[in-house]
Amino acid sequence: MLACASGGYEMTSFNIHLEGVEAVHKKLGKVKAVQTLIPAFNRAANLIIDRAKQYPAPPARSKYRRTQLFGRSWSAKVTHTATTPGSYSGKGLKAVIKNTAARKGRRYGIYVMGPRHGPLPGTRQAWMHEGRWATLPVIAKRKKKAITRLMQAELNRIIKE
Repeated sequence: MLACASGGYEMTSFNIHLEGVEAVHKKLGKVKAVQTLIPAFNRAANLIIDRAKQYPAPPARSKYRRTQLFGRSWSAKVTHTATTPGSYSGKGLKAVIKNTAARKGRRYGIYVMGPRHGPLPGTRQAWMHEGRWATLPVIAKRKKKAITRLMQAELNRIIKE
């Protein structure tokens, strides 16, 4: 599972189905299989981060000087979401992507790249960024096939070793 969050709000998440997880478990054991797949999950998360770091052209006649803080504030952390400590089902790896950019103590990533539609202000992209900044849900959706290919190739490589 990949999840993207900012300011305490989950912007988007998705699961991918991969063939061969059981074969990797059988070959390496569940704990070693999970540990072996973590770097691939990090590479998958970085596919989204690399795109999210890209700034659109500034608005016409804008005098605002960009600090690049938003682009530098992306990170990913891969965790195992086992329901029982020490339990490795192999179905619980999760990469959480987040942006921690803040101004005056308030995180603002949700306003820049959050979903276009949210239940309340503060849970969606701000109107002035609509159509200029790609939203994280759109980026994740566009990268899902590449991420699936990357992860499937990693599983296939491990099985063939």
